[in-house]
Amino acid sequence: MAHTSPLHWLGVIFLFIAFILLLITTISAPVVRDIAILKVTLANSSSIRHSSVTFGSFGHCILDVASAQKTDEDYCYPKSIGYKPADIMGTID
Repeated sequence: MAHTSPLHWLGVIFLFIAFILLLITTISAPVVRDIAILKVTLANSSSIRHSSVTFGSFGHCILDVASAQKTDEDYCYPKSIGYKPADIMGTID
C-alpha cells in the first residue's frame, strides 16, 4: 500500500467541508425554515414580533406574520426553482 502525503489528506478534508456546505444550502428554506441563505427583517418588527423573510435554494418563507386571528404564524411558499427575491420583497414590504 502506497504512503500518501499530508497534502492529499488536506484535499480530502476540503472536499468534505465543501460537501457539508453544499448540503446546508440545499436544505435551506423552505425545507428547513431556520436555515436561510438570505434573511430580511421587515420594517413592521416590534419587540414582540420579529417578522422576516427567509430565502433558500428552493423558495422562501415569511416568518412571524400576524394573521387575522392575531397569532404569529410562519408561512412557506411551495418549493420551486427560479424565483425573484426583488419582486417578492416589493409585494411584501
